[in-house]
Amino acid sequence: MVLENGYTLGFLGSGKMGTAVLAAAIAGAEAAKAQNLPDAIVPGRFVVSVRTAKSRVRLQERFGDKVTVVTDNQKVIDESNVVVLGFKPYMAQDILNRLHYSHFTILISLLAGTSIESIRQFTSVNTFIVRATTNTAAQCGQGMTALSYQGEYHPDSPITLAVEWLFNQTGKFVMVEESKQDACVALCGSAPAFTYLFMEALIDGAVKSGLPLETAQTMAAQVVLGAGHMAQVTGRHPASLRGDVCTPGGTTINGLAILEDRAVRGAVIGALDKATNISQDIGRAANENTASLDQARVASHINLAEMAQQISISRRNTLNAARQPSL
Repeated sequence: MVLENGYTLGFLGSGKMGTAVLAAAIAGAEAAKAQNLPDAIVPGRFVVSVRTAKSRVRLQERFGDKVTVVTDNQKVIDESNVVVLGFKPYMAQDILNRLHYSHFTILISLLAGTSIESIRQFTSVNTFIVRATTNTAAQCGQGMTALSYQGEYHPDSPITLAVEWLFNQTGKFVMVEESKQDACVALCGSAPAFTYLFMEALIDGAVKSGLPLETAQTMAAQVVLGAGHMAQVTGRHPASLRGDVCTPGGTTINGLAILEDRAVRGAVIGALDKATNISQDIGRAANENTASLDQARVASHINLAEMAQQISISRRNTLNAARQPSL
């Protein structure tokens, strides 16, 4: 296929993930234009479909005339060379079954738990499907994306160059077998929320120890950023880096002993396992009828609500224990 510099990048849906990728793509396209990169395959136009007036206003206020906002999904398909699927996974069958593809279209799916094969059944032979699991940090260029391609991977093809350019703008990406995508949903997609919860606990603990809230928040964010950067630049295992911070009988090793005693490690592993299972449930439902998709949606919300409640109870118990006077 011919995919040239200045192509149209479309988005079906403008939720948090889709908007995050859109923001990164616009910023990257503007930077590429300023640098005048002749060999890059970079989008020159962006078109997004929305369902509500509120979403239209939100996009127009944020991006102005950099984005064409429409209410017709078919218009996005007709005008775009590459289309990002950014709606909810349970909507896939209803939305995709209504569309017609008059030209070859690359579909990049952000739909958690939804396989390439499921999407292919809802679309046309005139499409090529890429499955991408990313996170909301994409909007500031610090996202982590797992990519899986339909069929054989060709590193120098226009499709690959366009897709990888896009996710270079959102942060880092890795290629994975599609069978590993559910685990990537947990680690790439859900783990940022788990990290924010840990940051929140760091802030609470610092405030309890007397630091002002704003100071504690600044410190916690930099501590998490610095730890991640150390792991990246050194390539060392976190356990090795952790050992560098500990001294015999010191503050760090005693604090770590509390975390291990409270089973924080096991809780994190359990949270990732739960998120992986939910993604698998969504994928299984995608191979059934729309009613099953709706049931999976409800079940997912219930399971995630239960998980959030358990985390909240655990956090409350931890804070209550911390408030108890030492004997």
